Amino acid sequence: MASRGAASVLAASAVFVAQDVRADSSGTLDEIVVTSEKRATNIQTASLAVSVLTADDLQKKDVKDLRDLQNATPSLSVTEAGILTFMNIRGVGLLIQTPTVVSGVATYRDGLFSPSPIFLTEPLYDMASVEVLRGPQGTFVGQNSTGGAVYQVSRSPVIGSDRVEGNVGVKVGSFSELGTEGAANLPISSTLAARVAWSTTSRDSYFDNIVNTSAHPGSLDHKNLRVGLLWEPSDAFSLLVKSEVNIARDGGYTSQPQPGSPLAAFASPDPWKLKFDRGDIHDDEASLRNSVEAKWTLPSGITVRSISGFQLGTQNFLTDTDGGYEDGSYNHQRILDRVYSQEIDVISPDTGRFRWTVGGSYVKQTAHLDLHILNDRFPFGPTGAPAGVAPIFPQMDIWIFTTNPKVAEGVFAQGTYELTKGLELQVGGRYSHDEQTQSGALTLLPNPPLPGVIPASSPRYSDNHATGKVALNWTVSDEHFLYAFVANGYKPGGVNLPAGDFKAETVVDYELGWKATLAGGHVRTQLGLFNMNYHGMQMNIVDTNSGTNSVGNAERSTIRGAEFQLQAKSGRFSTDLNVSYVDSSTGGISLVDVRALPGGSTNGLGPQCAVGQAPPACFNYDPYRVSLDGRPTPYAPKLTANAGVEYSFASENGVWTPRFDVTHLSDQYSSLFAGRFDRIPTRTLANASLSYRSGDWRTTLAVTNITDKTYVSGIDDGSGFMWLGAPRVFRLSVNRAF
Repeated sequence: MASRGAASVLAASAVFVAQDVRADSSGTLDEIVVTSEKRATNIQTASLAVSVLTADDLQKKDVKDLRDLQNATPSLSVTEAGILTFMNIRGVGLLIQTPTVVSGVATYRDGLFSPSPIFLTEPLYDMASVEVLRGPQGTFVGQNSTGGAVYQVSRSPVIGSDRVEGNVGVKVGSFSELGTEGAANLPISSTLAARVAWSTTSRDSYFDNIVNTSAHPGSLDHKNLRVGLLWEPSDAFSLLVKSEVNIARDGGYTSQPQPGSPLAAFASPDPWKLKFDRGDIHDDEASLRNSVEAKWTLPSGITVRSISGFQLGTQNFLTDTDGGYEDGSYNHQRILDRVYSQEIDVISPDTGRFRWTVGGSYVKQTAHLDLHILNDRFPFGPTGAPAGVAPIFPQMDIWIFTTNPKVAEGVFAQGTYELTKGLELQVGGRYSHDEQTQSGALTLLPNPPLPGVIPASSPRYSDNHATGKVALNWTVSDEHFLYAFVANGYKPGGVNLPAGDFKAETVVDYELGWKATLAGGHVRTQLGLFNMNYHGMQMNIVDTNSGTNSVGNAERSTIRGAEFQLQAKSGRFSTDLNVSYVDSSTGGISLVDVRALPGGSTNGLGPQCAVGQAPPACFNYDPYRVSLDGRPTPYAPKLTANAGVEYSFASENGVWTPRFDVTHLSDQYSSLFAGRFDRIPTRTLANASLSYRSGDWRTTLAVTNITDKTYVSGIDDGSGFMWLGAPRVFRLSVNRAF
């Protein structure tokens, strides 16, 4: 494995762009369109808080997957959390790891809703654009959009070319990184074309594992392939089929005890050296996505669109959970996720005073989880603890097997009517139906014995909910657009073995916005103010009735703030800026702090004591209950900011483009308790690149995390474990279009 000190000057972005993206002769900004509301709309006249990253933006800003979007958009937090990645917008999204809870930030890829956070780590290769919508999207997304939505659109085949066109590239980098990526548009006939795209990446870990040297947590081995086929027998009909396979064989997770935490004594003093005694596993053994999109344009100009999909995700991971204690403990999970979906849209022409869209969607997801947690570190009480070390967690051996099918159905409609020249009323609505069941078994084998088996059960959750949006849009002039709207979003509740149901969460969002195109098209700005009432935030709680950890709901939260975006271009100079301020406050809730309980766990404590009862048959949780009124919403940094600047200048044979980017996230918390080990500290990171383009060739030298800052990228809620982000990395890429 390459060491951090040996990081050599090698590689840049792995997104390869076929077309020439140099500054045009006018030096003005290109038009950007938003497609997430089923029709193409200029971003400057869309009553949405949205960021759109083109293929060129993804390449320049080094956005390799969805986790990097927080460095290119405002109000977005993406944090490591083990097998899952938590994505939250304005502090709303996902706070808990369980298959019964879905993310409140809905993610789409090529029109398919991906309900599982497992799919968040897939690379962004050969992409056309990525759209990040902030705030609830209650009409077109409906359920699962309390925080917002992310739409990823890959490039499709193009009919009409008489030759093979595409691009190919290779990258090398620090820590023995090696990757390839490319795409080819393949003409088959005058009505048929195909596109093939691929991406591969291998890299040593940023860490050295000094105990079990055969294990390499943090290493990467990714292989990705996408094939698309487009058939257009006439101007009125098209059929687009895409199939994508993503395979990852990673070395495992790199979580380690935080300094000062109970397990810190077992960790290495060097944060880049791990003491894992087990060989970690983290395999996305197969991530498969298939989509079929058919479009008919009727003689009236109405478009009927159907998109059908099947997605499959499997994961197998084993992680060392004691951070270096030589006897070791581990967490081993296997997950199988199947998703079937169907959506139908009927879309009016863009002409006329009234534009409308109606449709419906169906998603069925079935998640299978096999989980084994072994903790042979300490038994209850001081017996068995190393000399001078207080007992931390009880000895336990837990097996969990669950099957969790979920069905989400919805019908929706949105209409925009021009009241008078420049003034529009937009009204949208959706009616959603959700069902969820769970079956399985939980086996506890601790010392001393607890009730051994909780029998398999099949609780059922069902809910119906209406969401939507009302907006007033005013095109003041060609340069200025104002909007005001109220929208609401909804994320269904569900079942939680063995404690029972938890409730849905909802958000009501009030927004004002101003978008301006200034200086003759050289400058664009987007300013928005929002106030969100957040009810029923889904989170981990201690269910005192059963004496178990469960999923529960916070009563209410208030989230308000402002977001500002700017893009500017003049000749060969361009810059962009994204800033947001988010102020959040939770009220009406008090919870038991599980970390303060004896042994730091509910295991063996039993339910809350009733009148006349006393331990050990029960336990009094009241002294451990904490009022959380006024605490900030988890994963809601007050300030997020990122900015980039570049300048292109010509030489005799080509164009040189240096670029510099900086991103800042203020501190945030992984839990409402906002304790010492829940805090993800503030960080400011900088990247730089130098590209040279000559004809069809482009060479880029780039460095990320220029100052080699050691920073926390995620917290394992309540355990005192953390993940570190990447150190300074150099990359060199060479790409050729053909």
